[in-house]
Amino acid sequence: MENPKPKTRKIPAFVRPMLCKTAAELPTGDEWVYEVKRGGKRIIAVKDGRHVKLFGENGQRLDCPSVEQTLRHAPFEQAVIDGEIISLGAESNRPRRQQSGHDPELQLFAWDLLHLNGHDLTTEPVERRKRRLCTLTMDSDVLFSPSLECQPDQLLEEVLRLSLEGVVAKRKGSVYEPGRCTDSWVTLRVERPRRSKSQAGSQQTVTR
Repeated sequence: MENPKPKTRKIPAFVRPMLCKTAAELPTGDEWVYEVKRGGKRIIAVKDGRHVKLFGENGQRLDCPSVEQTLRHAPFEQAVIDGEIISLGAESNRPRRQQSGHDPELQLFAWDLLHLNGHDLTTEPVERRKRRLCTLTMDSDVLFSPSLECQPDQLLEEVLRLSLEGVVAKRKGSVYEPGRCTDSWVTLRVERPRRSKSQAGSQQTVTR
């Protein structure tokens, strides 16, 4: 792994997550990469040795022992990770939104790497942060969420088929701007066809 140039030697207690602009359609072109939103709970994870803390978007502490345990045993000393917690569920490979912090099926999908071993990575381009994150999570149970270079329409069709939440487009070369909402990150939530009452009732009967 590349050795990042130090900007700070102290791991932050919390980093406010960067926000996405909502759009009616995704930007296209070679300057964009795309990432799947699975519909989980967005979190900022801070690991300092064996000490792990999880935070919601507004800085509130979250309790999720299974994810904390995963990070505690991950083979890296210090890191701040932006990601989402989902439950894959025993009955399906489709993710479910976090229901309980004590659900053993809860897993962390890592989107971005903000700090590593005392080094601030927020000013690095998103492609470099993703490469570091991929390497960092390779030998752990933290799941890596890759950037995809593809046609967004095809990706949206696949997201709809898998009942996921949507897609985020990220401009190549973009830095991580804590707490800010800029044109560098654009999100589109997939709208699913509404079911009729008879369809909903039939589905409810089947899943009881």
